[in-house]
Amino acid sequence: MPYKNSDIQNILPENEVHWKIIYCPKRRITHNEYRISIELKDKKRQYTCVSFEQLFELLEKTPIEKRCFYEHISRGDTVKLYLDYEYYKNHRNAMIDVNKALLCIQQLFINVIQVLSNNKNIFIHDVIVLESSSDEKESYHIIFNNENIRFLDNQSVYLFVTEVFRIILLATITHECLRNKNYIDKKLNNESNLMEVINAFNCVWLEWFACIDCKIKNMELNVCDVCNLFVHDQKGYIIPCVDLKVYGIEQDFRMFMCTKRGEERPLIKIITIIMYSNLASNTGKELSINLRKETLQKSLVTEPAGNNSHYVDVNGIWKWAKLIGIDMKKEREQSSEDKQDVQKKHLSLNEHKILARSEHEIYAEVWTKTYLNSIGSSGVIHSIKTGKHARLIMCNIRNMNTCKELHEDYINDSTIYVNLKERLFSVRCNHIPCNKRPWVWQPLI
Repeated sequence: MPYKNSDIQNILPENEVHWKIIYCPKRRITHNEYRISIELKDKKRQYTCVSFEQLFELLEKTPIEKRCFYEHISRGDTVKLYLDYEYYKNHRNAMIDVNKALLCIQQLFINVIQVLSNNKNIFIHDVIVLESSSDEKESYHIIFNNENIRFLDNQSVYLFVTEVFRIILLATITHECLRNKNYIDKKLNNESNLMEVINAFNCVWLEWFACIDCKIKNMELNVCDVCNLFVHDQKGYIIPCVDLKVYGIEQDFRMFMCTKRGEERPLIKIITIIMYSNLASNTGKELSINLRKETLQKSLVTEPAGNNSHYVDVNGIWKWAKLIGIDMKKEREQSSEDKQDVQKKHLSLNEHKILARSEHEIYAEVWTKTYLNSIGSSGVIHSIKTGKHARLIMCNIRNMNTCKELHEDYINDSTIYVNLKERLFSVRCNHIPCNKRPWVWQPLI
């Protein structure tokens, strides 16, 4: 049942507020609504759904100290590329140039997306940079706002970001200044995992800051720029400058003009001045209402995409890797050792894989796409997984919209099981009450 929140309902009296996101109606595609979470004094969260106009009104009328709102990103939400750039201002990170780092990270990811989407019309002006730094910590949100570029979900963003960092480090290690250094691990190769490459980087981090003339192949990035993409955490480990914990399955991401509870440190827009490689913030002057509204819309990670959206395929990242001199397998699986190392250094939430696809999985994918077309479904294959005994292949479908039950949930995720051995398949909606029903098997068409 809905609960009360006077701060919200004094401004939006008709809006329901819930303690759990699952109780909020998920109607974003139909009604163009966003789900937001509200951070309370005891660090608990409440949730509500709002239109964009309601959201802007809420932010405008709420005092800064109470403007503790987060955009909620749920499983299955298509998202823009978003990054949480942060590091602590300790003596180990004194070499980091935050201005160069922010420019470098934008140029890097724009270059990769241009290659993977075969679209050169993606520019640094498409990027929104928001700052919420303090005396102890540099903190920025970077959102790539192009209406035609999306990821299927934030887990896809996680895979993408970790691979980009791994590959750019591999490309840097091969540059001439370090090619013959004895302290580079001879066992390092193009299939080495992120932790192995970071360990090699740890040995030469200071050396790379002096490489101001060496460039990454086919890119405008200097080797010294790459150094600014890696920082020391509070335990002294070198990690990517992007917080990988923001790609959880049910994730809250702080919005423009909003602050954390107990602070008055809202995210503000900064202006990138490429010519002088520095950044200007709007701390001293207030943005106009129209500019605030425009910035808010562009910075929303789950903003609906355009009609001709391209979904970035992480499995195609080998194309970009080849351009910068790294020949890698077209599909790569992360080892269990890599997973353990990443967890030790607080770099990930889950094991990530770019799956080595079997012939059966490829067949199941082709069959599933044909089946979805035959029933007129706009569903998109979210993931494919072979069962433990290789008897069943599970295809998770996002936005299938074929369930006969009336769900307010626009996602309407479904699962299709394919039994190639017995030539059977079964479909079931993943939401209550449908997911409690038995599987009904039918012959493969």
